[in-house]
Amino acid sequence: SISEIYCHHFLEHVTNLIPVMNELHRVLKTGGRLYMKVPIYPSVQAFQDPTHVRFFTQNTLTYFHRNHSLWQEVGSTYGIKPFERLTQAVNNGWELAAILTK
Repeated sequence: SISEIYCHHFLEHVTNLIPVMNELHRVLKTGGRLYMKVPIYPSVQAFQDPTHVRFFTQNTLTYFHRNHSLWQEVGSTYGIKPFERLTQAVNNGWELAAILTK
C-alpha cells in the first residue's frame, strides 16, 4: 500500500532487523522502494554512537536481494522476504546509501 519508505540512520538502531525489514517489505507496493542510509563498517561513525546495536557492510543488504547468492543460500533460510532489486553506493567513505525495490 506504500510506494516509498525512507529509513535514514534508523536501521542501525534496530535490534531485530529481519522482522523490521520483512514488515517494510510487506507494506510496500510491488515496485515500491525502500530508501535507506546507514553508517558503514569500518567507519568511526558506525561504532562511536552508543545507541547503535548493529553494523552494516556493503554485503549486508545482499541477504535481502532475491538474485544474490547470499539470499539464495542463507537469507532465505533466515525467513527474509527478498527484494527484487538492490542499488547501493558508499557516500563520503562512511555512509551506505541503498535502494531496495520490491
